[in-house]
Order: sequence, then structure tokens, then C-alpha cells
Amino acid sequence: MKKILAFLYLCLAFALGTAQAQVLNAPARVCLSPDATNKRWATVSVGNPNGDYTQWDITRGGVAAVAGVDYNILYGGTALSQGCNNCATASPQNRSLVIEFLKAGTYNVRARGRNSTTGTVRSDVNKNIVVESCVIDVCRGENDEMANFKEDFGQTTSRIALDPSRGQIQYIPNLVNGSDLQDNQYAISNQMQLKPDWDQSLDHTGNTNGAMLVANSSIDKKSFYSRPVGSLCPGATYNFTAWFRNANSQDVIEDICQGGYIYAGVTFEVLNAKNPSQVLASFNTNDVSMPLQANPPNRGWQLYGGSFKTPPKIDSVIVRIKNNNPGGCGNDIAIDDIQFAYCGPQIYSFFDGQTDQLGGTYTMCAGAETNLTSVINPKTYFDTAQYFWQYTRDTTKATGGWTTIAGDGDGIVGADSSILHFNPDALILQGDPSLIDSVYFRLQVYERGNTTTCSQPSIPVKVRLLPNPKIVIDGTQICLGQEAVLFPDGEYNEFGWRWGPGPTDTTLTYPGDSLHVSPTTQTMYTVTGKKTYGNGESRVCYRSATALVLVDDPPVIDLNLTSTNPICIGQSVTLSIDQSNADNFYDILWDPTGSTDVTLTHTPTVVGPNKYKVTVTNGACVDMDSVIVNVIDKPNLTLGTIDPSCRTTGKFILPFSGVVNSPDKYDVVTVGPNAMPGFTALNNATFPATSPITVNYPVGTAPGTYNFNLVLRNTTLNSCETTKPFTVTVIAPSVAPIGIEARVSQVCVRDTVTLKVIGGTLGTGAQWVWYTGSCGAPGTQVGTGPSITRTITSTTTFYVRAESTGPCGNTTCASTTVTVFAQPSAANAGIDQVHCEVPTFTMAGSVPSPATAKGTWSVVSSSAPLASIVIANPSVRNTTVTVPNGDTAVLAWTISNGPCPTSADQVTLTNFRKPSQAAAGNDLFGCELASFTLGATDPAVGTGVWTIVSGTATIANTALYNSAVTVPAGTTAVLRWTVSNGNPTCTSTTDDVSITNYQKPSPADAGADQSGCNVTFFDMAATAPTVGTGTWTVVSGAATILTPNSPTTRVNIVPGNTAVLRWAVSNGSPTCPPVTDGVQLTSYKLPTTADAGADQSHCNISTFTMAANAPAAGAGTGRWSVISGSATITDLTDRNTTVTVAAGNTAVLRWTISNGGTVCTPSSDDVTLINYELPSAAVAGDDQSDCNVTFFDMTATAPAVGTGVWTIVSGTATIVAPTSPTTRVNLTPGSTVVLRWTVSNGSPTCTSNTDDVTLVSYKTPTTAAAGG
Repeated sequence: MKKILAFLYLCLAFALGTAQAQVLNAPARVCLSPDATNKRWATVSVGNPNGDYTQWDITRGGVAAVAGVDYNILYGGTALSQGCNNCATASPQNRSLVIEFLKAGTYNVRARGRNSTTGTVRSDVNKNIVVESCVIDVCRGENDEMANFKEDFGQTTSRIALDPSRGQIQYIPNLVNGSDLQDNQYAISNQMQLKPDWDQSLDHTGNTNGAMLVANSSIDKKSFYSRPVGSLCPGATYNFTAWFRNANSQDVIEDICQGGYIYAGVTFEVLNAKNPSQVLASFNTNDVSMPLQANPPNRGWQLYGGSFKTPPKIDSVIVRIKNNNPGGCGNDIAIDDIQFAYCGPQIYSFFDGQTDQLGGTYTMCAGAETNLTSVINPKTYFDTAQYFWQYTRDTTKATGGWTTIAGDGDGIVGADSSILHFNPDALILQGDPSLIDSVYFRLQVYERGNTTTCSQPSIPVKVRLLPNPKIVIDGTQICLGQEAVLFPDGEYNEFGWRWGPGPTDTTLTYPGDSLHVSPTTQTMYTVTGKKTYGNGESRVCYRSATALVLVDDPPVIDLNLTSTNPICIGQSVTLSIDQSNADNFYDILWDPTGSTDVTLTHTPTVVGPNKYKVTVTNGACVDMDSVIVNVIDKPNLTLGTIDPSCRTTGKFILPFSGVVNSPDKYDVVTVGPNAMPGFTALNNATFPATSPITVNYPVGTAPGTYNFNLVLRNTTLNSCETTKPFTVTVIAPSVAPIGIEARVSQVCVRDTVTLKVIGGTLGTGAQWVWYTGSCGAPGTQVGTGPSITRTITSTTTFYVRAESTGPCGNTTCASTTVTVFAQPSAANAGIDQVHCEVPTFTMAGSVPSPATAKGTWSVVSSSAPLASIVIANPSVRNTTVTVPNGDTAVLAWTISNGPCPTSADQVTLTNFRKPSQAAAGNDLFGCELASFTLGATDPAVGTGVWTIVSGTATIANTALYNSAVTVPAGTTAVLRWTVSNGNPTCTSTTDDVSITNYQKPSPADAGADQSGCNVTFFDMAATAPTVGTGTWTVVSGAATILTPNSPTTRVNIVPGNTAVLRWAVSNGSPTCPPVTDGVQLTSYKLPTTADAGADQSHCNISTFTMAANAPAAGAGTGRWSVISGSATITDLTDRNTTVTVAAGNTAVLRWTISNGGTVCTPSSDDVTLINYELPSAAVAGDDQSDCNVTFFDMTATAPAVGTGVWTIVSGTATIVAPTSPTTRVNLTPGSTVVLRWTVSNGSPTCTSNTDDVTLVSYKTPTTAAAGG
């Protein structure tokens, strides 16, 4: 319809051939903004603007309205400019304004079009706008048990119709997603833009896929929504409200409907359900405008509605929202969060008339007398109020947990009135003698004629019933002379102590104080707590508790050391304490042994000072004493190497070094096993100043190794000695040989001869030594041992003797001569022969010489059975020999000549089988491996050998098929496995294998962790790899890496986040794992602006509860500090911590929010805490009376804390100095005056103390006249 109308306007303009007249679209009536949370506005726009600039003027009552006082411009500007304030899309020619009106009244909005800021006015239009308050009453009290509902239309992702059980609508549903909403149609949708020219907005509730009711108004006025509501309370107030949104866009008012825009608007109606024609209440939204500003309040939604009071006998209604304006170009609307709610009064309950806390907590003695009072706001809410009281001990104060006090009784009076009185020992206030008992009370009020289901509850008041006080003792058992500290525990005003029969055995303390006592015997202490409570009355209660303090006698130690000091390591120490400690069964503990006797005997194991401590405990009495015993180590030295001794000398030498701990005497004794026979011990000899020690033994002692002990002694300490075991070897001299035995005396040239020693014996460590040429030098040594075998070519004389390097020396020689004869010619069997599967070989033996020599072939060995080796003619030097395929035979060609040894030579005949096919195995890969293991196939025929084809490699065993091989890191080598059988006539087989040993990637260094305050990026500082390529990845957190392979890439991050990145260096090898290093990036959010809360003041209440703001998520942590004054903060980091300030003191605390340590500048705010002292008790003095006096002088007590002032309670008098405790008061004889002395400290939180005094000035009696 709107586009058709716009098209008609355009056609009309062309048909007339003239420009359309300028139009000002403005609402007729609008509502004020009730508060900052619900702003309302009027959108005005010039249709068919004439000129490039629009000048706006706003007047109220014919006078220019004042910006900021009468109105605010939320969009656009009133000046002659094209500038736009708060514009999401600038309005051409400054043609549109969004105005928030701040005062009610009739305003005139005028728009003048110009071509320039000083040009002629081309158009001038204006309209009046009536601005009304449209107030919605604020509900002071709520009651969820009353009849109410809230319709938020749920959640949906597609269009749905209104459920009839939830309400009725007179519009037609259009449930086709994507189709335009036509006139007289509606849909419940999660999108408001159900036509292209409408604005886009989500629902008001703000749920995910939250739904709203969207309607295209009809030409006729129809109902958007109606719903019956029952079970209402007559005489009660209810609120009927809803949130509205003009669905039209800026394009609708400035283009499509600029010739005549129709604003949205509805009326709320409350109808009598039993007579729907009776309208009980109605509220008009007036004209509702669309928002043009960027980010409008509440996303453009505005709250409208009103309050009404149910008439008598009306308990059910129909609530209805109907369209105000006709359909046409405009008037499209969205509705959400329709609410009908009970709007009750605010009812307060107070303890004993105290109105300092609303719904607060009060403390009193269990069973004490008190009152509960109440206040209803507003007072006129009920015509005739009915009352009943309820209580509960359920801390949740759940609906079902309240118990109604059914009439007076059990110590209660006034159960059906606004004042509930508790007599002493009322049953509900009995409490618990050991625990705090809390009772919640509330008053229920309803209109006379209604049932209790229509009652409105007060804010509950909590009454805490104190148990008996407790005594907490620091030292329930003390040692005589020590102090016990008694702490009274309980919420009492003061505590009285008593512990003996005398009048001085008492004292008075206050909460937080302690009692310090030092009794000499077991003593019982009694504390009595005093609690004052109530308002203006001296209500006091007392409770008592007892505690026993035990006193123990201190022990007497008398530590005694009975052994010497110092002592030698290994010796014992004996200590003792007084026997009375055991007789009295005291606890005894020796350190370090853990012994519990009065006497301690112990052998220390540590050289140096050894501390012995004894602790004796009798209950709370602990005494200790200690002594230090010095332990000296034993003397010692290091023995050197002891050389063997020849038994003919009769002495041995003991070299030594490293002498420690001052030995001054020593012993040398022989010990078994292997003690030296006949040895005379060396006892208590003086220790020499220098090494060595020489020791004598019997000459001729049998050779052997003998055991001895060297005993070192420090005679300054009793029995402090060290034994050093050692051995001495005694050796005997050798006996000369008597001759040499030769196996033969004649041999062939180059033959061998064996010679043996005849006679003689070897001494210890001696051996037989053989010579030629002479006995010993200058002869030539040719061997050692009892016999030798030598090859000789000429006649030779041999010598032998016993030689020793030890102390016993050499013997004389024995000798013999051997004669040598000529040898036959050497045999030559010819060269070895190799065939490849050819069994017949032709031999090539040498010709024997001299002429008498003979040659013979024989088989020495064979891989085949000897019978399979066939020699055609063994005595022919060039005979043929048959060797089977695959076998090897060794043949000997032997030449003999008489008695000389034969000459023989061997030849090897090999008939190879063809070698196996070579298989080198798979190519190998590694990552800086120290070695690789080759995988060739072990050949069945032949042998394999590895060779290097290319590259660099080291092969551990070239003949081993699975040999280890070393290839330098970062290189590739090609190896060849060659299989052959050793016969050059057999072709070898080969196969190659490639070995690649990759170099490990360079170590990854991602750089140091980085942090910043509110930064959006970091530049990385990784080390560029020399081997491999580096890549950045995100391990945790959220970050954007601009150049992943750059070590210095930039990384974007959102403030308030921490990201961990990994720098991985890889060389692309499947065998080399990447090398990684991590780095942490932290961009701290700016700390939340600190708000320490409002200043606080108390009256003699030392505990304050703080109310600082909590830092936003990720925006720091808070911490309290004391700026001035004295205060104790319970938890420095708790924004709601309790703080203790002593009475009469003021402290300034600071709440500091910091984030990231010193990275972000902290934010701080201060708060002042004042704890006033209680004013002194008021003492007005005694009442005074006199006869016919005109003044009295007062005798009040001057307050120590606070100031006093006199006031007149009743009667007539003149107070000369109202603040003087001894002021003079003038009065007329015959008068009675009551004066009040009030003491206060000027604090609004401290209750003043008062005391009254009565002054009576009697008139002089009339003169008696008894008559005549």
C-alpha cells in the first residue's frame, strides 16, 4: 500500500507539472521519557524538501525552547548545515530530526528550507506537538503469588501464529517466510523486517531467536492483543505495560511516505471481564516514532502502559491493546514483553521500633521482651487494612516455609495488629543456649473484605537470638609463672569476669578484648555477657559461661656430664639429670638419641662438636639444657709400597705419608694367619718425624708373605689408636744349574733344537735366562725359562743361568754345543689354482734336489671327503688331480733327503660354484643417526663385500651382510653389495643401496614471552634456522599470524587474551621430527575503572562491609590498601571484604584494580570509613522541688563522649544555658516542669541517650483562716 501511495504522489506531481508542496511529518501527541532506562522520542521529517539546507526552530508556549532543558536532539541538527548528530545515515538537506522532550507542554516545530546558509527562505512549514507525561506508577512492592503474566512470545526461527491460549488478535497471520507482511496481517517472528522497507531489529527480550509480534496496521482500528486475567484482588493496584517498536525505516518517512506519514500508536484498555463494555482503565501511547539515531536506547524499543486499581467486587478483567491510528502509509509496529503485574505497597517490618534498617538483621537475647512494628508505603494503599504475622527459620525464606502466628498466646500479643509484642520468655524467641538461632518475621496486610490470598508481605526482618557466651582460652594448661589469655566469644556489648571470692577478683572487658591471668593454682573463671538492644529503652540481658585453667610445676634438670671431654671417636659419653624428674613421672627426651631415661650413655659417630640436649616436660612446663662434647678422630697415615725382602738381609722398610691426628707412639706386630715365625714385636716405639720405619726380622726366614699390624697411638687421649694392617714378602736366593740337556746334538740346517736346564733352583722372583756367545753380557740373550727351542743354521754354544731383579741377584752359567748339517732342496708345489666348476687340475711341483731326493703328492685337507680327491700319480710332480665342484683341497708336495727333515710345500685347489645373486636390501633413511644397519641378503654361494659407489661412508665390516655403516649427517651415500666366490673366472653379482642421513633441523628459539597493555599485535623474535624451515602455529588462545614462515612475523591479538604460539623448525624429512619452542603472548585489558563505593559511617560498630566494584572479566584484580588512619582489612582482594575500624576512628581505604602487574596502569578509588564512639550515658541528676522558688540549678553529669543539651518535655520554663550540665532553669512558682538531658555525638548513626528530671516549685500555701 505504501509503495502504491508513493507512486500516486509521483504521478500527481508530473501530471500537475509543478513541484509538490513541502510537508512536515510530525506526531500530534507524544510522551515524555520517564527515566534514563526508557527514553521516548519524536521523529519529525520534511517531505518534498525545497532547498539544500533546513533550518529548524523549536518553541514552547511561543518562546524558544532551550536545548538540554526543554529537549534533546538525538538525531540531526537545528543549525543551517548539512551536519548530522548521532546519524547512522545522514539525512539529505538535514530534513529529519529525532527529538527527546524533557518537559510537558505544547511545542511548535518549524522547518525552513534555504539554498544556502544565508539564502532566501524557499519553504516554511511547522506543526504543533503536544507532550504529555504518560507516567507509569513504580511498583513499591511485588508479590509473585498474585495474578500476573508476562508474554515475551517465546523463541522461534520461523513465523508462527499467536497461541489462542496465550492471547487473542484481530489481525490475519502471514506465516510464509520471506513474503511481505501486507495490511491487516501479523506474524510472531524473530525478525522485525518483514517488509523490505522496514527497519531491522531483534526482539526486546534479548533471548536467542527471541520472538515478537509484528503487525502491518489495517485501515480500521483493530485489537493487537487481548487476554483475560482472573483471581484479582479487589482494591489492589496492577500495572499493564508493553514494549513497542515503530517498525518503519528512515526510507519510509523520508521517501515512500514523505507526502503524509502515519505514526504508530496504541491504547491499553482494562475491561470488566463480566461486562466487557465497561472500561475500567485506559492508557494511550500517543504517537510512537521510529529511531533514526545510531545505536538507539533499548535498540529502539519504548515502554508504555499504566496502573489501575480494581474496584470493589471486581476480581477478573480483560486486558487489550488496540490500534489508535488508521492504516495507510506508515503505522507499522512491533510489540514484545507484554506484562500484567500486581503492584503492591512497600511494607516494612521493624525491630522494637528501630527504623534504621529496612528488612535488616537485629540481635537480642533469647526470650527477651521486644516489639515488632511496621510501616506501609504509601499509607493510603489500603482503605481498611487487615494484619497477620508470620515467621520462619528457613534461611531461604521460601514461600512454603512461613508459619502464621495464629492469635495471641505463648507470650505473644497483637498477632492481628501492626505491632507484635513479645513478652519475656515468649515461646518463638526461646532460642538455643549454645548456638545463634535466627528467626525471620514478616507482616501480611490485605484489604478488609478480601481473603488472605490477597495479602501483601512486608520485607522480612531477621532476629538473631544470642546463645550463652563462650570462653576461648589460649593456654588451658599453663606452667607456673606463665600467662593464660581468655577471650570471651559472643555478640555481647561487654563482659564481666569473676574468678575468686574477693572483690578484686573481677574485671570488665569489651568485645575484642581479652583477659590475661597468671594463676598459681587451678582456677575456675566465669564470664557474664551483657547485651543491650531495642530503641529508646534500656533492654538488657545477661548470659554466663565458665572455664578451668590448670597450673603445672616446672621441672629441675641439673644436667651432669660424667665422662671426659674431649673424647676419641668410638668412645662413649655418659650424661644424667636429676632423679626427681623420673620420680615425678615427667616426660624426658634426649636429643639426638630419643632416650627417655634420666641417664644417657651414647657413642657419637661424628668427629667434631656433638651437642646433647635434654628436654623435660611437665604438662605445660617445658625446660631444657644442653652440653657440647668434642670428638677427636683417631691418628692415621698412608702406607707406601713395601718392597720384598731377601731373607738373607733380615729387615724390611715401611714408607709412609699423610700423617694426621698426631700419632706419637707406634707398635709393629705380626698377626695370623701367616704370622712370621720368630718375629719380635716392636712395642710403644716413638713415632719418627719422617718416613720410613725400618723393621728387623730373623735372617733365613722362610720365603712367603707375612701379615703385620702397624698400631698408631695418640697418648694424649685415652685408648685413641688406629691399626693399619700390611703384608711383607720374604724371598729366597737362586741355586746355579749343573748342566744343559739337548734333545739331539746334530741337526739339519735350519732345524730346531730343544734345550733344558739340568739341576739348580730358582729363588723368589727369579727366572732362567739363555745366552749364545758368552754367559751374560756381551753374549746375546736368546730366551728365558727352564727350556728353549731354537732354529739354527750353524754350530752354536748355548749358556743358561738364574737371574733376579730382586734383592737376591744372579747365579753362574751352565753350557752345551749343537752341530748343524746340510738340508735337501726346498719343495715348491706351484701356485694355487682356481676353477669355476672345472674339476680337473694339472699340478706343477718343483724338481727335487740333490739327485737322491724324492718328491710325493698327498692330500692335506679337503672340504669334500678325502676319497673324492683323486691324484692320478702321486710321485709325478705334474700329475692331474680331480676336485668336485664347490670344493677346495689342499695338497702337499714333499721332498725328502736322508736323515734331514723333509721339505714340503702346499698348494690349494679351489673349484668354485657360481656365486649367488646379490641383494643389497631397501634404501635407508635416518636423522643424524650415528650408524645404519645394512640389510643385504647373506649369499648361499660365495661371499659378499660392501663398496662405496658415491658419497661418504664408513663401513664397519665390509664382508658382513648386515654390517653397521656410518654416513655423515646431511649427506647421501650409495653402497654396492658384491657377491663373489673368489674365482676370477666366476662373474660376481652386485646390487646397490642408497643411505640418506638427514641433518637435524636447527634448534627452535621462539624468543621471550611478551606482554602488553591493551595492544592488538606483537612482533615475534624467533631465531631464523640455519637448517630447515620455521613455521608459526597457534597452540592455545586466539591469534592471527600474518606471515607463518617469518621468524619476525606480526601476530594480531585481541586485548584481554593470552595466546601460546609454537615456532617449529623442520627439514622436510620423515625421520627428523620438527624442533619446537613455545612463546606466550599476553595483551592485558585496561583495568576496570575502580569504584570503592560510597563513604560509610557507623556508631560503635567496628565492622564495615565494603562495596567496591568487581573488575570486568579479564580486566584485572582488585586490592584494598589503607591510605590513612588505622584499619584491619580481612581479605585484601575481596571487593566485599569486611574492614575493622576501632570506635572513634576514621580510615581512608583505597580500592586499586590492576592488570598484568606493572604492564597496565592501575586504577584506584578511595572510600572513607567513620566509626563514631557511643555517646556517654545521659544522667540528668535528681528530681528537685522547693517552695516558691523561681529557678533551679541543674546537676547533670557532663558527658565524656558527645555533647549534652537540655530540652523541655512538659511544663513551662526558661533554660539559661541549654548545653551546660549545670545551667540555671527559671520557672514560675506553682509550676512543674519535666526537662530532658540529651547526650549525642553529632553522628547520624549513633542513637542519642536521654534522661529526664522533674522540677517542682510549689506555691506558698494560702494563709489559713479558720474563721471566728
